[in-house]
Amino acid sequence: MTEKLNIAFIVGSLNGGGAERVISEMANYWAKEGKNVSILALKREKPFYSLHPEVQYIELGLAVKSRFFFDGLVHGIYEVKAISKTLKRNNIEVAISFFADINILSVMAAKITHIPVIISERSNPFFVKLSFKWVIARKWFYRLANYLVVQTEAVKPYYKNFGVKATNIPNPVPGIKVDTTKKEKTILAVGRLEKLKGFELLMEAFKEAGLPDEWKLKIVGDGKYEDTLIKYRNEAGLKDKVIFPGRIKDMGEVYGKASVFVLSSMYEGFPNALIEAMSAGLPVISFNCKFGPEEIIEHRENGILVEAFDTKELAKEIHDLVYNEKERIRLGRNAIKVKEKYSCQKIMDKWEEVIDSIS
Repeated sequence: MTEKLNIAFIVGSLNGGGAERVISEMANYWAKEGKNVSILALKREKPFYSLHPEVQYIELGLAVKSRFFFDGLVHGIYEVKAISKTLKRNNIEVAISFFADINILSVMAAKITHIPVIISERSNPFFVKLSFKWVIARKWFYRLANYLVVQTEAVKPYYKNFGVKATNIPNPVPGIKVDTTKKEKTILAVGRLEKLKGFELLMEAFKEAGLPDEWKLKIVGDGKYEDTLIKYRNEAGLKDKVIFPGRIKDMGEVYGKASVFVLSSMYEGFPNALIEAMSAGLPVISFNCKFGPEEIIEHRENGILVEAFDTKELAKEIHDLVYNEKERIRLGRNAIKVKEKYSCQKIMDKWEEVIDSIS
């Protein structure tokens, strides 16, 4: 990919989240290589993740509305015009966008400015319920994109009839500095505090595992479901055993201190927290939900897969791993090898192949 190519990411904001972290990592990687990279944020919000000094961060100050095409046509046209003007003013040659609503806006803006656009879906379309209007809108506009990037092979068939070229590019492992010299007796979970992350199931399994009092469950993240989860924790008699520290920007210390990582999601797009934990050398246990975990974990080799929603089996695996330090060490040493498979260079090479094919 030529270094002079001007690339722009189009996002709602960079206010935390797995996709936002990936965008930041990608932008920083290209900026360090001397490429011209911009991030167009529709909302006025400061980036949660650190950006390279050479990354141009542009706030458009637009209020993003879901279902804009049908419920806010006038506002949607205003957003498209603002994006297209910014793309033209900054001489952008390739646009990349994430998320369904932003993808549609980006496709329209890119077509107005006559530049290639790559759209990316980050969720699991087989489980995310969209209105009929959104389903039609995506099928209509996605065919106008130059490429669609998804995160797992299992998701690609969903977009077979969308009329757009699709490829699978997983997320890169972030460059997190981890200090593993201060281990604590902690089971770690990370993610947005939403029902789909299955944290109630995790707390149920944690309680059933019957661990000694010194073992704690730490659930890192924030979200609209926090009050419900805290109420569940308290009613389950786990107030002194389950910790909700909120969202933490520097996760290196958190991963470094934990002894076991658990992913309890009901479904996933691509579990960023899972590869982060594995790259930190943590032994991991995951529900074998759709999709992602089974493409990352080799059962009993670099982690443990449990049938989705089976809290009794999850409790057993947590219990057994806590009481088997030798197995924790073995799994952790194998898990850390994901740093090679999902290295930033390898993943970015795949993105550059897509860009080269359309620019």
